[in-house]
Amino acid sequence: MCNQLLKQDINNAIDICSNTYIQKSVYENYSQIPLRGSENCSELFKQVENSFDTTFIVTGSGDQSLETIFHGAKEIYSFDINCLAKYGSALKFAAIMTLEYEEFCDFYKKMFPMYLYNKVREGLSGDYLQFWDSLFDFSFSQDIYYSLFDAKHHSEIIDFCCSIYSKQGYYQVKDRISKVKIQYETIDLLDIKINSDNKEKFDFIYLSNIYYYLKCSPKQYSKFVLSRIFPLLKSEGEAFIHYLYGAAGDPKSILNLLFFDLKEYKKDLEVIKKLDLYLPLERHYLVNCSGYGTSLGDKDVALSLKR
Repeated sequence: MCNQLLKQDINNAIDICSNTYIQKSVYENYSQIPLRGSENCSELFKQVENSFDTTFIVTGSGDQSLETIFHGAKEIYSFDINCLAKYGSALKFAAIMTLEYEEFCDFYKKMFPMYLYNKVREGLSGDYLQFWDSLFDFSFSQDIYYSLFDAKHHSEIIDFCCSIYSKQGYYQVKDRISKVKIQYETIDLLDIKINSDNKEKFDFIYLSNIYYYLKCSPKQYSKFVLSRIFPLLKSEGEAFIHYLYGAAGDPKSILNLLFFDLKEYKKDLEVIKKLDLYLPLERHYLVNCSGYGTSLGDKDVALSLKR
């Protein structure tokens, strides 16, 4: 028997699979689940010198959390405004726990074939098992892949953006994943209410590109970061407050320069400049462009704050 919230999640997910749910934006309570991460977390997290032991991170596709496990995370507090994100992340975690690398690749590349889902479900339990069993009972696996997941925009970002997509990285995460404690929360970042006592402080915070979707100015966001995010950091902890696509480096093509992204590029540079003004930013991390979007530069930028 489903509880009311789980029933609501299942019904909305089925509506999305049936194309009867109208999504107004990518930032709402019921949205498509990103199939894969859109940031170059693999290269970015390698540059981080502090611990990942306790991590506060956006749920998204689950790739970001998995990358912190690759780097030693033991406890993860995973949040997202999208009620369905936790189910997508739990499915990927279960797939890693139950499948060999080649099977994992086939599970996603072949649009969730049932013979592999029957293995993956052994790694699911509780609400997560009931959710996915209900989805696979009501919907074709292809509809789940192409409608419930945002496969169109995220399917090709594989090779260097997250360590689990290499065989060696996959098995390192597979060896560690069952020992990691993960807590999912469905909440808007701006409504985060975590007591900043010792047991709820974090070594590592990653807010991904959420700032793009918030309706606030750099000054307002900076005030929020200083009052609500910075106190959550342990001593020597580090928070990544914004990830920007193609906001540095050389232009990727003359066509981008002439026609497409100059306005957005200048807007990103202005955001970086203002966040620098309002926040004691520790560092601008540069990584090779993930390939997501049509940004101008060939380098992505991640802005960090240290306690």
